[in-house]
Amino acid sequence: MAVFAFCILLLLTSAVCLAPLLPAWHEWRTRRDALPLGIEQGEYTSVRVFAERFRNHVQRELVALETNPNADKEYLLIGATDAFAPARLEQSGQRVARRVISDASLRLPDGFAFEREVYSRGDLHSGRRTQLRAALADARLDLDEGSVVLRWADAVDIAVAPQARLLGRAAASNAITLAVGSEFRRVHAPSVQFGAPAPGEGPDPLVRARATNHERFGPLTEQARWLVRDELSVPDNRQVNTALVVRGRLNIGTGAYLTKGVKGYKDIVIGDGVIVDGSIVSRRDITIGARCIITGPVVAQGRIRIGAGCRFGTLERPTTVCAQAINIAGGSVIHGTVWGREQGLVS
Repeated sequence: MAVFAFCILLLLTSAVCLAPLLPAWHEWRTRRDALPLGIEQGEYTSVRVFAERFRNHVQRELVALETNPNADKEYLLIGATDAFAPARLEQSGQRVARRVISDASLRLPDGFAFEREVYSRGDLHSGRRTQLRAALADARLDLDEGSVVLRWADAVDIAVAPQARLLGRAAASNAITLAVGSEFRRVHAPSVQFGAPAPGEGPDPLVRARATNHERFGPLTEQARWLVRDELSVPDNRQVNTALVVRGRLNIGTGAYLTKGVKGYKDIVIGDGVIVDGSIVSRRDITIGARCIITGPVVAQGRIRIGAGCRFGTLERPTTVCAQAINIAGGSVIHGTVWGREQGLVS
C-alpha cells in the first residue's frame, strides 16, 4: 500500500512539474509560431494611427447615440447650432474630464484644460492658454498662444502660434505652420513651415546647381565613397562628386555643392547656401547655415541647428530630420517628418 501511494504521489508531482512545459513542447513539435505576426503595414508605424483610431471611435459613438439617445454619455456633444458653454464647467475648476465632440467648427474657451480628446467636424480653435490631451479636426486646427497639446494632434492644416507647444506627435494632410517661439516634438506633413515663408529668389538653386559645372574638390578618380580619417574642410563654391565619410570634424564652405550624401563621426558644420543632394548623418551635432538645400534625410545623435531659409526634401520626395534636439530658424521648410526627440524649437 505504501508503494502504491508513493507511485501516485510521484505521478501527481511529475504532472504538476511538467504541465507548464506542455505549451512549449507542443510549439516545438508543431512550430505554429514560425511565421511573422500578422500586423498590417502601417498599423503601428503610421504617425496618424491615434487619430484614425479616435475617428473610428467617434463614428461608433454617434451611431450608438442614434440607436439610444437617452444613454449615459462619456462625452460632451455639441451640435451645429450650439456653443461651448464654459459656465457649466466652472465648478470643476475649468477642467473638462469628458471627451468633446462637435458637429461643426468649434472655438474653445481660454484657460481650460481638456483631459480627454477633442474632436471637431470643422475647424478647431484652441483658445489661449488651453491644455489639450489630444485634438482632431476635419479642417483646420489653430493652436493659440500659450496653448499645449500633450499627446497628439491631427487636421488638414495646423497653425501653431508663438509660445504654443506640440509635445506629442502632430500630423496634417496639407501643411503645418509653426510660428517663431513655438515648440514641437514630432510633426509630419507634406509641408512643414517654420516662421514666415522665405521670399522666392527666381530659379530653383538645386536645378541650377545640377546644371552648372563647379570646380571639383576631392579624389581625381571616380569612387563610391571618399573616406577621410582626419578632419576635412571643403572650400567655398566647390563640388564634391563622391559620398563623404569623415572620421573627424567636417566643415563645408559657403556655396558648395555635394552630389551625394555625407556621414561624419564628429560635428558637421555647413556654411550658407550649400546644396547636399543626399543625406547627412552625424554621431554628434550638425549645424546648417542659411539658405541651404538638403534633399535627403538629416540625422544626428546630438543636436541639429538650422539657419534661416533652408529647404529639406520636396513634395514629391519627402524626407526626415531627426535629432535629440532641433533648433530651426524662421523661413525654413521641411517636406516630410521633423522629430526632436527631447525638444524642437523655432527661433
